[in-house]
Amino acid sequence: MKSKFYYLVFMLFSRSVFSADDDAVQYRLDLDNASYKFVECSVYYNIASIGVAGRGEKELANKLDEASSLALKIAVDISAINQDRAMAEKVTQSRMELTAKEMTKEINSDLSNSSILINKYSEKCTKYMKDPMSVMSTE
Repeated sequence: MKSKFYYLVFMLFSRSVFSADDDAVQYRLDLDNASYKFVECSVYYNIASIGVAGRGEKELANKLDEASSLALKIAVDISAINQDRAMAEKVTQSRMELTAKEMTKEINSDLSNSSILINKYSEKCTKYMKDPMSVMSTE
């Protein structure tokens, strides 16, 4: 009888430990996804800045550059929660490069097709930048 009791206690304890591990893993994944969303916004703002600068809109280009820099900082800060800062910066830089390649491909390397990116990223990036915690909500 005692062995069944200990077995039950062990099973309940191990379940709660594994559950806590599952929660920790999910939390890390959520942070990773949040960081990636800010990387997307940083790249989007950077590409948009290049586009509007090409049309002579320097003031708007500067604002978009500032938004890109801020989104990048947030992405690194979030990533640094899960790992040391140097690795967070390295990972974020790699994500930026990959995302830039993807977005450039989406618009066929032609800024005149940037409406594709505007349609996909403008609204959500504006939301994330106004309320960074909204990035943690599911879409």
